[in-house]
Amino acid sequence: MSKVLSVSIATLLVVQSAGAQDRRPRGRRPGGMESTTQQKDAREKAIAALEPCDVLGIWAHPDDETFASGTFAKLSAKGKRVLLVYATSGDAGRDRTDRGLSREALGQQRELEMRNAAKAIELPTEPLFLRYPDGKVYDYWGEVLANVRSIIEKTTPSVVVTFGPDGYYGHADHIAIGQIAGRAFDDSGTPSHLLHVALSRSTNNIIVSAGGGNRFKPVADKFITYKVDIKGHVNNRVGAMQSHKTQFDERTVAQMRQLLALTRQEEFVEVRHPGEAGLLSELFSE
Repeated sequence: MSKVLSVSIATLLVVQSAGAQDRRPRGRRPGGMESTTQQKDAREKAIAALEPCDVLGIWAHPDDETFASGTFAKLSAKGKRVLLVYATSGDAGRDRTDRGLSREALGQQRELEMRNAAKAIELPTEPLFLRYPDGKVYDYWGEVLANVRSIIEKTTPSVVVTFGPDGYYGHADHIAIGQIAGRAFDDSGTPSHLLHVALSRSTNNIIVSAGGGNRFKPVADKFITYKVDIKGHVNNRVGAMQSHKTQFDERTVAQMRQLLALTRQEEFVEVRHPGEAGLLSELFSE
């Protein structure tokens, strides 16, 4: 591997994982603060308008889908209806453009970018934003859980995709939304499969050997249920990433394309009903 490519990947991984500050749980308990009546009404109205879907992605921030966007594009191309839901609008993140957007303005811009990313993935459905404060998913645990339960009941997906217990790299919002999605999944009894986005140790070793450091939290290869080949949807994934202009500049997008040339897959751990993989094996195959 060339020195240039190694440096590029190292730079990419620092930027990609620094989109929002890590906020680890500090002993908060489920329950948390309450939203205004107006905010609650808006969420209930949006959820009531949802239609059934096949695959439901539940995330903390716009751009979290990057870890699985190639797979979502692949499923959409197979005619599966994919819905992406975000607990926050990423309003506490950084603006990597020269506009200096912050808070409400940044949140609005990131929602627009996510809509554009959904088009790049070729999803026919609009993403849903619950608009809780970025960095405070734990604070709103009870409300977010109730919302996610309602979303699952309304959309009746076969597959739910979210973060695992490590949040992919330890972000507290990622950890919280993964726990909430798992609880809602178990409470609903509707979906058949619950998947966590993951990074295998073998893939992580490729990243580390390329000089990318050891930022992420890899999973032992034996626990990876699916390695989804996204070679036919690399452009979708890169295009979706390119849509998140406040989070990824053009250099970073180009570096992602280089990284995908090495890995060319997305990995998942099935944490409910493992072994009953007939449906997903068919969906993820060529």
